[in-house]
Amino acid sequence: MFKFDLKKLWQCSCNKILVGIIVLLIALVICGLPSNQMKNDSCKEKHEVESKYISSAFIERLAKRKFTAWAESPIVIKAVKEANSENPKTLQQIIDLDNKWITGSIEESFVDQLLNNECAEYLRKLQSEGAGHSNLYSEIFVIDKQGCVVAETNITTDYWQGDEEKFIKSYANGQGKIFIDKTAHGESTSLPLVQVSVPVMDPDTHKAIGVMTIGLNICMLPDE
Repeated sequence: MFKFDLKKLWQCSCNKILVGIIVLLIALVICGLPSNQMKNDSCKEKHEVESKYISSAFIERLAKRKFTAWAESPIVIKAVKEANSENPKTLQQIIDLDNKWITGSIEESFVDQLLNNECAEYLRKLQSEGAGHSNLYSEIFVIDKQGCVVAETNITTDYWQGDEEKFIKSYANGQGKIFIDKTAHGESTSLPLVQVSVPVMDPDTHKAIGVMTIGLNICMLPDE
């Protein structure tokens, strides 16, 4: 008569389960655990399906709660005031500088002073706050009342922002308003990004003297 050896059968089953677990762990190590890239891919798919997957109301609350406080920093206000008062440029001078900036013929020292001044260092600290969300803030830059960049965390595509909607709507002829731009895909990545602009206000006159713009990687925004 054929007899089952329950002890051997149990040991065999346990060994198979153990082997299966080991194989699964090896596969996870080789293939990698779920990464930000997977999240980014998922976000791209979601963005393609849902045109309003992040509501403007949610981003506006974020701007009022956090970004306006950033723009109220004495470091930012000082940098903008100095830019507004020191060597104001004519429109033609600004356009010439902007053309050189876009074509890459601008002097490197000119760009460096915008990337490495006190205000730019402050902006990089703010940008690092989003590091836990895999670069939530793709870029942050500050603009004076003429629309020229004063400080930035990353090299912008343009030096002069004065002809762009984000500056015009946020500066609002000195009134100052929050402006949320349309969602677009970054030039260096296909990820959906949105630029949020808040006015830099003079605490004495309560008038806008410049603008701060924050680039948001909406894939990394927390849930509402």
